[in-house]
Amino acid sequence: MNIPVIEDPSHAISKHFQVLVEDPADGMVGKAVRGTFIIDPKGIIRSATINDDQIGRSVDETLRLLEACVYADEHGGEVCPMGWKKGGKTIVADPIKSKEYFAAVNA
Repeated sequence: MNIPVIEDPSHAISKHFQVLVEDPADGMVGKAVRGTFIIDPKGIIRSATINDDQIGRSVDETLRLLEACVYADEHGGEVCPMGWKKGGKTIVADPIKSKEYFAAVNA
């Protein structure tokens, strides 16, 4: 996986994504809180998670979300439900067809 590692000395990126702490009363002023953004090739933010400095991030959850984005793009009309993992059941985005998913998970 090719993931760029960048720095933001001007704070332009952290300001753009609204993760820069600018409140002078906050002990973190001038620093960025933890933000994870999944941006598709079209430049659309598909997932955004922002945590304060006391809450860590999960690589496993980020990979799950990335796989869900890829799956949803490849299988238009299907929805990856909460907790979905690659190979798991999806929901067809249709009021009638979605009942198949709910019947299977509630059985």
